Parts: sequence; C-alpha cells; structure tokens
Amino acid sequence: MKKFHWPLQRLMNVTAGREKALRNEVFGAWQRCKAINSKIIARQESLQRVLNNLGMLEISQRLSSQHVFTCALPAHVDAINKLQNALDDEKKKRQRLTEQLMEIRSRLKTLERKCEEARMAHQRQQMAVEQKQFDESAQVAYNRSSALTATAGRREA
Repeated sequence: MKKFHWPLQRLMNVTAGREKALRNEVFGAWQRCKAINSKIIARQESLQRVLNNLGMLEISQRLSSQHVFTCALPAHVDAINKLQNALDDEKKKRQRLTEQLMEIRSRLKTLERKCEEARMAHQRQQMAVEQKQFDESAQVAYNRSSALTATAGRREA
C-alpha cells in the first residue's frame, strides 16, 4: 500500500504550533491579571488595616495620624486606580488572545478533520487498487485453468 501524504500537513503543524504559543500567551495574561489583582487587594487591605488601627487610637494620637493618612490617601487611591486600569487593559488583552486562540483551534480542528477525510479517501482508493489487482490475478488464474482444461479436453478427444 502506498504511504499516505497530505499536502497540508505542514500548515497543520504550523497551526498547531501557533495554537500552543497562543495558549501560553493566554496563560501568561491570566497570570499577569492575577498578579495585578493581588496587588490591588494588598493595597486595599493595607488601607483597611491603617483605618482599623486609627480607630483604636486615642483621640490625641488619632488626629495627627489621621492627618498623615488623609494626606497620603490620594496617592494610594491613585496607585490603586492605576493598577485597576492596568488590570482592565490586561483583561482586554487576555480576551483578545482568547478569541484568537478559539479561531486558531477552529482552524486546527478543520484541518484535522480534512486530514482524516483525505486519509480515509486514500485508504479507500488503495483498497480499490488492491481489489482490482486481486480480481485481475483471479481472472488470469481462471483463464489459465480454463485454457488448460479446454486443451486437456481436446487432447482426449
């Protein structure tokens, strides 16, 4: 049987490689989102702890500490907002990469299906060729035996 060769195999291999690379990029984007989100939560928890500690102080100590906190608060809020914007940007990037990944996966599935269809057609064709050769061999053998029988019958007569 002839070996199966699909002309689009290289395209399928390149597409599979691209799919793997995109999967890694999506995972990296997911990790970056997770890291940024952790930074946001850490800053928010830090502010919450400071507020809780301020509530436990006596009024004389609290006023000076509260003044320092309120002066530093806008910088902290601005940092949290910048982190939130970075998180939003990273989520958009991750969404775009995920959409690209789904498109590549769809292409890859189509190529795999087409390859399998071509493989099956190749096998059917090869089986038909083999069957034709077998039929021809059987026909030749039958003709030979018929000719030998006819020749032997004429000799006896």
